[in-house]
Amino acid sequence: KKRFHLETYTNLYSERQREHLIKKVSELWGEKQEDIASEIQELITMAEKKSEEPAANRNEYSEKSQEEIQTNELSGEEKEEALLFLKSPDLLNRIVKDYEEIGYIGEEINKKLAYLVMTSRKLKNPLSLVIMSNSAAGKSSLQKATLEFCPEAESQHFTRITQQSLYYLGPDAIKHKFISIEEEEGSSEATYSLKTMLSDKQLIVVSTGQDQQTGKKKSDVYKTEGPMAVMVSTTSSDLDSELVSRTLIISIDESRNQTLKIHDKQRLNRTLAGKEQQAKKEVITKKHKNAQSLLDPKLDVINNFADRLTFPTERLNFRRGHEHYLDLIHTIAFLRQHQKVLRTANEKMGSYIEADKDDIRMANEICVATMGWTIDELKPPVRKLLKQLVETKKERGLVRFFRRDIRIKYGWDNVTLHRHLNTLVELEYVQMIYGADRSRHCYELIYEGTGESTEKFMLGLKNPDEL
Repeated sequence: KKRFHLETYTNLYSERQREHLIKKVSELWGEKQEDIASEIQELITMAEKKSEEPAANRNEYSEKSQEEIQTNELSGEEKEEALLFLKSPDLLNRIVKDYEEIGYIGEEINKKLAYLVMTSRKLKNPLSLVIMSNSAAGKSSLQKATLEFCPEAESQHFTRITQQSLYYLGPDAIKHKFISIEEEEGSSEATYSLKTMLSDKQLIVVSTGQDQQTGKKKSDVYKTEGPMAVMVSTTSSDLDSELVSRTLIISIDESRNQTLKIHDKQRLNRTLAGKEQQAKKEVITKKHKNAQSLLDPKLDVINNFADRLTFPTERLNFRRGHEHYLDLIHTIAFLRQHQKVLRTANEKMGSYIEADKDDIRMANEICVATMGWTIDELKPPVRKLLKQLVETKKERGLVRFFRRDIRIKYGWDNVTLHRHLNTLVELEYVQMIYGADRSRHCYELIYEGTGESTEKFMLGLKNPDEL
């Protein structure tokens, strides 16, 4: 008859814990306590010997990358399908199509960037992303769809993280993983540790506790290693400026046209054709997970065009924006590694691939659509409101308006509209004018709307054809 006893012991050097275990096991097994004590002593000796082994021996399994493990599990047909996918000349467009196949409609640039952020987890300098939009716009849907494409062992979704939680996850718990955090508001207390991890790629904390043997106070050091790729969603436009500078920012399309597309998709899902399409979801996500396992993280990317690239220089935050831009090119080239020539300069450097003009062209397209917001003083929802005010001015020929008129015309909720208008007032795009009875607030648009400032644009990027 098989007998099994499961118990948790934090310290077998503690006499009290050893005696408790000896007594319990003796009662269950009907053995003498001195025999059990002898067995536990042998167990402690074995554990001590194991702890003295070189780290390389103890972590033999952990050193096997998830990529190697998963690749070994792929059948010949699965590997061939994944390689064929990675070698597609229109790889990013195929990724966009697969997002739609599993149910996420529209948002082409957002899909491309989200997938690249997820892929960048394998790199030394991963990208990170903040999805900023109003409630129910679909930001969580983009996160969940992207998680579907990432191997489970290399991703983690959190609905909330507390102030100290990242410090105690374990040394390698989030190293080179894709971390999705839903609703930044619920994790705002962890902002400091999150931005520290993004910058320093590690967290170290010293915690004071009590030694169970001596009863004296002692200090323990806890370390969590990075890097990691992070995707955060939020409904707030008032994010920590230091966190914003370390990430890319996108907004969700809240237009009527996008809503119509979503409604069409929702109706299709109820039909037979829709059910058949949903049945393909597992096949599509499996293909992407297999493809991700075939990307070699040890492969370096060399950008020989880097010294000829240009980037805006007018503002201080362009320094980090420039780094994001280079990392974006690096990630695109890394994703397209199976379309490139494998090169070797010397034994110390190892194998590498080169970024080409197509990588830069794709990065420029994404950069204009996303970093145009990141380096802007206005966050996407506020910039959207400014654009609407400019449109209203052109339609009516008036520069003054009431908040209620804008709320009804564009469907803003009162609290959000009030907050964004205050931002525009503070930054002197709009000024507030009080009515005669001071019961209603009238606003005046000061901003002239000259140039392309209400659109997503970025000056200073060089056309790849000119390189």
